[in-house]
Amino acid sequence: MLQDAPLSDVKWLETEALPNNPKIHSTADGKFVFKPKYDVRNRQELYQLLKRHEFRGLGGIYLDDLAEAVADVERVVQSLGDHVIQVVTPHDKKVVLFYNDKSFDLGIKEEFKQLWRAVSVEGMHELKIEEYLRRNGITSMSADRKTFVS
Repeated sequence: MLQDAPLSDVKWLETEALPNNPKIHSTADGKFVFKPKYDVRNRQELYQLLKRHEFRGLGGIYLDDLAEAVADVERVVQSLGDHVIQVVTPHDKKVVLFYNDKSFDLGIKEEFKQLWRAVSVEGMHELKIEEYLRRNGITSMSADRKTFVS
């Protein structure tokens, strides 16, 4: 109970402000409890949440939203290593976390990487590049389609 607040303010908090706040949950005995956006408490639950988001096509999760639920979230994210990709958004500079699905990693030989880096296509239109590749018998890479279960 708030000791120094006027009774009208306390009543307003109890009846309107706190019950209507999406981040506050009221218990059966009338107490108010903070409710984070994600119900995650540890490293394993964070890993599963990121993986679920990836496979359902929901995108990334703001680090700030996870900081509400996980103590020392930066350390937990670091412990996940390369299972997590961190991206800083350009407009608000917030960190967004994504699950790093290793099944999409391609093993590319160093020889091809060097060839790729040696060719400059700056200033060339994409259609012109496609036409050149087609004339030289080079087609785009394809693979079996991957199905996602939601």
